[in-house]
Amino acid sequence: MTTNPFADDPTVVGTYAGGQWTVTGRRYTTTDMATIHQALATETARITSSRALSDEGRRVALAKAYTTARDQAAQLRQQAEDNTRNERTSLERRLFGSTTDLNPTAAISRRDAADRAAKLTDPVEAGQLLQRANRSGDQHLAQAIAAHAADMWWWDVVEQWASGRPDAAATITTLRDLPDVDDPVNKFTAAITYAVPRPGPISHLTDYQLDILAATQLDS
Repeated sequence: MTTNPFADDPTVVGTYAGGQWTVTGRRYTTTDMATIHQALATETARITSSRALSDEGRRVALAKAYTTARDQAAQLRQQAEDNTRNERTSLERRLFGSTTDLNPTAAISRRDAADRAAKLTDPVEAGQLLQRANRSGDQHLAQAIAAHAADMWWWDVVEQWASGRPDAAATITTLRDLPDVDDPVNKFTAAITYAVPRPGPISHLTDYQLDILAATQLDS
């Protein structure tokens, strides 16, 4: 079974190994952010309706509530990005990692192959070199080209390498489905996903001003 049975649950990280899928991690989603937003909205309503607080006290309390929510969201984003990077590293190691019983000659061959592959700047050229490597039986070079292609997001080249390796297909699918967290478009999307709106009474203040306000100690 190569179809990911966890594909419909965006919070689950599923990995295919040893002929079966297993849960290997968790992704944070907009559901987590909805919890943060709801908690901030509830706290904002409590603060703004409190008769025990002065106007300055409300501003300070709102700033504290906002900065807490903002920092929680930032932590969620960082955890999500770290999880994605770690999962990508694990999958790439499984696909392209070296074996533990390499002799010195093989180690040198792998290093030279990696250096050669790293110089490739065009997917068409990479595909052609991969074809020649496969034809000549140079598995170290073929693997190095595939690893470099994965780093460059040249998935046609990676799939070309995997065409003769059916056991790698599911792992490559999982790897390809992972977002590139360093891509500007994905960074913009993440910024929107993990954004926390400022409560109305303090919406005109910058984060820097709100950090200062949140640190304010009011007299009892």
